[in-house]
Amino acid sequence: MKIDIVLATDENFAKWCATTIISVLKNKSEDDEPVFHILGNDLSIKTKERLTSLGENINVIDVDKTDFLPYKEVAKFWTITTLFRIKSASILKNLDKAIYLDCDIIVKGSLADFYNTNIDDFLLAGREDFDSENSKKNLGMSKTATYINAGSILMNLKKWREENAEEKMFNYLKDNVDKLRFMDQDLINYVFQDQIKVVDKKFNYLVPNGFQTKEFKLKWQKDLQDAVVLHFVGWKPWEIYYENVFRDTFWTYWQMTPWHKENPDFYKNHIEKSRKFNSKPSLILNFIKRYPLFIFFKEKRALFATLFK
Repeated sequence: MKIDIVLATDENFAKWCATTIISVLKNKSEDDEPVFHILGNDLSIKTKERLTSLGENINVIDVDKTDFLPYKEVAKFWTITTLFRIKSASILKNLDKAIYLDCDIIVKGSLADFYNTNIDDFLLAGREDFDSENSKKNLGMSKTATYINAGSILMNLKKWREENAEEKMFNYLKDNVDKLRFMDQDLINYVFQDQIKVVDKKFNYLVPNGFQTKEFKLKWQKDLQDAVVLHFVGWKPWEIYYENVFRDTFWTYWQMTPWHKENPDFYKNHIEKSRKFNSKPSLILNFIKRYPLFIFFKEKRALFATLFK
């Protein structure tokens, strides 16, 4: 079964985009035929060659940035590449629907069930975000509205065209860009709020990071058993201070990319730096720097105690 998948990347994120693609290919079912559509932001010829070498059905598309340039400075923290998805329907004119994946994702199972979700009456499907209440409040949305995490979504591109969704998103972006804490995620949720289907969190499991209590770790490790998509929100596995059971899983897939083959020392040096940073003394020092007043808060004291177990 053909499964259309959209990703967006610039030169800096291309190696992580490749890691996501490799994870999809290595964990697909026998009947899955993933087709990748990469929305590129000024990618070099060499990078395009690396990406297309990952598999047979990988298309790299140079996106015309003209419509996004007015937001370049505002979107500096996020980069305008993250906004490319809002033009998916007009760029990919022949597709009726597609899965969109961020490049900080590992897929550990078949995407077929997610792709086959019935969204005939919806513009998209996704899982509810963990901080949805604050995000809705910031955007002035109703408490009963749906607010999803946009890292892994199923897009009804046919309906986007029928309802001029792209035009609506650009109109809202133009008038409200200063309100958007999470750029395209806020934009999509506000414009589509009445036409979003909520799906199981296994299709976009938000992998926690940082300091967590033992009880919390046990809970999310149970949840992970059924997870299909692992989304590294917040800190990323390629940052030296990232410490999580799935860090090694991420790097396993990265080592299957051309970037590792061309520069194997990159991974070796990263792991060495990470080990030093995440040594017990460093963790204690970093915790105190991050939470200098932790002693006054029961929850933070409990987190601090986990460093000695």
